[in-house]
Amino acid sequence: MIAVPESLPDDPILLKHLLLLASEQAAAKDARIEQLQEQVALLRHKLFSPKSERSPEDADSPQLAMFNEVEELIEAPAAEPAEAEEVVAPVKHRGKRKPLPANLPRVEVIHELPEHERTCACGACKQVIGEETSEQLEIIPMQVRVIRHIRKTYACKACETAPVTADKPAQLIEKSLASPSVLAMLLTTKYADGIERDLKDADHNERLDVRQQRSQPLIDQLKAWLDKTQPQVAGQTALGKAVNYLAGNWSRLVRYIEGGHLPIDNNRAENAIRPFVIGRKNWLFSDTPKGATASAQIYSLIETAKANGQEPYAWLRHILERLPTASSVEDYEAATHRVQQAIAL
Repeated sequence: MIAVPESLPDDPILLKHLLLLASEQAAAKDARIEQLQEQVALLRHKLFSPKSERSPEDADSPQLAMFNEVEELIEAPAAEPAEAEEVVAPVKHRGKRKPLPANLPRVEVIHELPEHERTCACGACKQVIGEETSEQLEIIPMQVRVIRHIRKTYACKACETAPVTADKPAQLIEKSLASPSVLAMLLTTKYADGIERDLKDADHNERLDVRQQRSQPLIDQLKAWLDKTQPQVAGQTALGKAVNYLAGNWSRLVRYIEGGHLPIDNNRAENAIRPFVIGRKNWLFSDTPKGATASAQIYSLIETAKANGQEPYAWLRHILERLPTASSVEDYEAATHRVQQAIAL
């Protein structure tokens, strides 16, 4: 702090010198105050804001809660009342499931009765009198369609025998809209991929055109803002450090605009040195202990498949399609041991 004399000098030059020192001191204090305010704001954000890696409780995000079982709340038994009172259980209204989008293509799978079940006990042939329809969502890489299961219902018109409906194939999750392909895709993207890959199938020229059309205008706007802002911010503030860092690495940032063969990021290097961290945000947190156990088991299965040269999606889909029909330990072991031969076919 500058010591101000009790009596100011009469010399104008000395007064100007004292004023200049006071102005510099005030500017330094202002910069320090701004820096401390930014630190306080950052600390408050870390302490009180929602954590980005914590899984949100969102009813529209079934993937996030795939392995978080709905656990019943166990309340301590209350003291028995002096007189028994009749307790009426509340009526639970099940929400109506939303239908799958009508614009998706449909593939019909007809389930017929076996030949020996189409003959009635009276000797007459049963006739189709109706059908039961259910739908499942199926995902083929880069394709989404709906599988419509149509189960034919037969009845004998010669007698009063009860109608018979064809059985539906065994399902991994009964009454679920998700087919094995959907579950395999969700598990692969959540535990194996970990990151999005936009335009991964595009060639270099197509990728370059997209970058020129979509990225170049944004880069130009950012450069104009950077040139205007950098001289106006103090280098010791958080904003100043960020702006200077951006300016110092500008040429590296915009290099990918020059060619479609250049990666937009350094994920390849990051993934090579930190492979375990790639998908951590997808499965690090679970809402229940059973959900955490399931996530660990799925991750172990996927890593085992990769270690044995298997493509995770194809391996998972093959297993999920055969698990519903497995009825013994031998069936489960056979389903996993014969994956490579089945996929090759």
